[in-house]
Amino acid sequence: MGSEELKNLEKQVTPWIEKRLTYGGIILNKKLLIILTAFVLLAGWNLWPEKVKEVEVYKMASFSSMKEETKITFSDQRTVKAFKRAFKRARKQPGAVDMVDPDYKIILGEEIYFLWIDKKHGTIMNLEDTNTIYTLSWWSAVRVGGLLDIQE
Repeated sequence: MGSEELKNLEKQVTPWIEKRLTYGGIILNKKLLIILTAFVLLAGWNLWPEKVKEVEVYKMASFSSMKEETKITFSDQRTVKAFKRAFKRARKQPGAVDMVDPDYKIILGEEIYFLWIDKKHGTIMNLEDTNTIYTLSWWSAVRVGGLLDIQE
């Protein structure tokens, strides 16, 4: 083979090789993307909010003690959703707080709250941040208060 023939062969083969390498590179990138996506999804699985299956409610005697035999468990999804929605939509109140003893202790999944409630007003405090309170909307206070009154 002469030099001229090698150049012609190189011109014919080079595009074929480049196409194959590029195509292979794309497949490699897709495989890598799939593997990375799977890894992120599996690693982040614990970051998804847990599915709350029930709400536990205890009447409180003071911040540190519950009244005996007052546990109420709500496990129907409509009621659980009502509590979740009410607590999620509660509005943070500014400033430090000094509260009277709570009416209830609410366990909502892994979150624990104190609840002060009457027929039209409700206030919650997450036990992870006892310097901050959140007020329930009027409708949420009525809804949650109604659920608690039904059980009493």
